[in-house]
Amino acid sequence: MDWKKAVVSGIISYAVVFLVASALMFVPGAYDATTMQWAMWSQLLTTVLVFVVAYLIGTYYYFKAKPTEFLKEGLMFGIILVVISFLIEIPVMVYGFAAKMGWAWFTQWDILVGYVLLIVAAILAAYMKK
Repeated sequence: MDWKKAVVSGIISYAVVFLVASALMFVPGAYDATTMQWAMWSQLLTTVLVFVVAYLIGTYYYFKAKPTEFLKEGLMFGIILVVISFLIEIPVMVYGFAAKMGWAWFTQWDILVGYVLLIVAAILAAYMKK
């Protein structure tokens, strides 16, 4: 496994999703700044985007896995994506933009599903490259 490439992939993945989610804040009806609540459609869109970005980065940037090791490689890459995202979200969201929520940020359904989808997308990308 190329750890450096995996970490860079995780940072790129997070940055792309963060930028798109940030742009969504300016779409009327997507985000209510007074309650800090996202509309359901914007949460779903961002969650799907997490999967698509992780899959594309895994497929086109990261994987050159051996056919017999796709599950192991995909799982390891997915775990790295989750760890990188988690570590970036602590200062950016928990102590930054969503500081009012604090650590409860990680209890939202879309965040939890997004973490699972990072792993699923990485395994699927590895499978498609086998």
